[in-house]
Amino acid sequence: MLPPILCYHKIDTRFELGFTQIEPRVFRRQVETLARAGYRALGSAALLERLAAPSRRETGPEVVFTFDDGYAGLARHAFPVLADHGYRAMVFVISDYVGRDNGWDVQYGWRRFAHLDWDDLAGWQAKGIEVHSHGATHARLT
Repeated sequence: MLPPILCYHKIDTRFELGFTQIEPRVFRRQVETLARAGYRALGSAALLERLAAPSRRETGPEVVFTFDDGYAGLARHAFPVLADHGYRAMVFVISDYVGRDNGWDVQYGWRRFAHLDWDDLAGWQAKGIEVHSHGATHARLT
């Protein structure tokens, strides 16, 4: 059976009108609930193994954490919570915006949000947060 893949964007206390932000306390509660239920978090290599053999029996429940866009708030509010539980995750960064603010969030709350910088990404990568590409420019692909 394939594990659920949870996709997050912003874990932040700052208000926005969009639908991609959740409060840090809500995220913490979700992670703690999964940990109490015995879930193990998979990285990309283990996920690829599951996709190649979806009928393989697992020893316990599994989950995959993903984060789109690489917002800076993840380093303060999400990654430490995952690390506290020994959970891996994948963050998909927009390479032209690493270490910069974006402009697309302005339409959802009249404010810009910063993105993780390369030093943040390197530090968290050493703690089980995998860095993957979400493109260079955040182009709409619809």
